[in-house]
Amino acid sequence: MPRLRVIRPSTDLVLVALVIGLLFVVEAVAILVATSGHPTYPLDDPYIHLALSDRIRHGHYGINPGEVATPSSSVLWPFLLAPTAGTVLHAATPLAINLVATLATGWLLLRLLADVTDGRSRRRPALAASLVAGPLLLLNWGAVAFTGMEHSAHITASLAVGVGLVEVACTGTVPWWLVAGLVLGPSLRYEGLAVTVAGAAVLCWEGRRRTALLAVPVAVLPWSRSPSSLRRTASTSCRARCSSSQRWPADRAWAPSWPPWAMP
Repeated sequence: MPRLRVIRPSTDLVLVALVIGLLFVVEAVAILVATSGHPTYPLDDPYIHLALSDRIRHGHYGINPGEVATPSSSVLWPFLLAPTAGTVLHAATPLAINLVATLATGWLLLRLLADVTDGRSRRRPALAASLVAGPLLLLNWGAVAFTGMEHSAHITASLAVGVGLVEVACTGTVPWWLVAGLVLGPSLRYEGLAVTVAGAAVLCWEGRRRTALLAVPVAVLPWSRSPSSLRRTASTSCRARCSSSQRWPADRAWAPSWPPWAMP
């Protein structure tokens, strides 16, 4: 009977994961202290995304029932939040996804460090973990996750393209996560299309024209498939009604229902 192969994470990856976990704990404690035990997301946009994802669960794209609108800054993000809509985990879902995205970002930085050092960084895991923790701390990527927005995932997708192109240049192979970054980046943030087009151009330069020519149309497909009524509806109308200066009524169907993360 064949034995199952157990994949053990490398020491540097474990250390980076511990650093990210510690960073998240410190951030969470600081937020709890600052809000007297009633943390909230610092922007109104996460609650708009949560409201939209709850409507998506009921088969409607928009905030108000019967009114189709595009209030989200991301095509994909509300759909990622929809599976937990209607449960106590819904309001915490953006933070959970952002934690996973931040861990993936740490892994990508380790891959980049290994590529530029020709693998020598793996021999010094503590030093490698320290070098990777630097950008996470200096660029405040850990705190970005606590905004509840799609930015952490967008950072991961953009970094996947950049690091993936380095690996293509070093090894001649196209990693699957490079393709994922090319395809998902524009759906996470519209600005990601610039990264996708630039990455596709580099792939063409490296002789990977088929991958490049397939990635761009697939990345743009979610935009082209959206109904014309969605493109015509101004998202500013919803944002005006959902101003950050307003409190979110607890009796509204789209208001976050989990007490620890509900707006006070």
